[in-house]
Amino acid sequence: MSEGYHGDEKDRHPQPAAVPGSRSDAHSADESDSDAGVPAPEPRVDEASAPEATEPGAPAPVPAGEGDDGRPPEGGSPRRRRLRRRLLGCLALPVLLAGCIVLWLWATYPDIAALADNAPESTAFIDAAAKDGRVAWTWVAGSRISPQLRKAVVAAEDMSFFSHDGFDHYEIEVAIREALDGGRVRGASTITQQLAKNLWLSPSRNPLRKVREALYTRSLERHLSKRRILDIYVNVVEFGPGVYGAQAAARHFFGKSAAALGADEAAQLAAALPSSRWYPGASSRGYQSHVRRVRARMREAPWLDQLVR
Repeated sequence: MSEGYHGDEKDRHPQPAAVPGSRSDAHSADESDSDAGVPAPEPRVDEASAPEATEPGAPAPVPAGEGDDGRPPEGGSPRRRRLRRRLLGCLALPVLLAGCIVLWLWATYPDIAALADNAPESTAFIDAAAKDGRVAWTWVAGSRISPQLRKAVVAAEDMSFFSHDGFDHYEIEVAIREALDGGRVRGASTITQQLAKNLWLSPSRNPLRKVREALYTRSLERHLSKRRILDIYVNVVEFGPGVYGAQAAARHFFGKSAAALGADEAAQLAAALPSSRWYPGASSRGYQSHVRRVRARMREAPWLDQLVR
């Protein structure tokens, strides 16, 4: 080996070129032909993950959760559809309950327009009192009730009676402010509201009762005149324990008819309306003070004289 050459041994001794037709060339050709004729082994495919075979010309399968265009199917995922069904079920219950309440209100709604010409046969309050004891009640026409009693009732209960629509919005706002300020919770009901409660409802304070009272109040104001509302009210309200209406009260406490009541007697009856424990002749200081207050309001409101006659 010479020092100046470091190539491969094959480079230094080149192999003779294959001669066409020689055994060596034929052997190479046979190996090449053999490799070309034997197919390559197919890769193993997991059957669980392999795609399903499809018929020639059939559309490719759509992945689960996607539509024909690759987007989620209409309605969302199954979980979202279940959530939507539960939500609709929760909303359907209150809607169904509200529908039942409306149907019940419609079925039990009184014939209020008939009161324009007819006296009520009784009231909810009178019926309830009759179950517990004896009740004194006599209906009389408005023409047989003293105007002084009508004036005293307005002065004691609802000075805005002839100007409001059944609800005294100013008094309602004042009552709300006083309640929020921690003061005494007082009522702001009008004569029309009191009449609705006396005729068809109860003294309870549940929300449904208040809704019915509001509906009946609107209807009373729509179908009856103010004078007719006032006449019915003084005919059915409780003036003392078990004593209902102007005629029974006048006979029981003063031994006279409702038409013969004077201003002082009327003030004593009207002052009894906030509480059944107050009545003419009661010694309560609160009652006596309220009688004087009602009498003073009557004197300060001469404009009521024309409205109550």
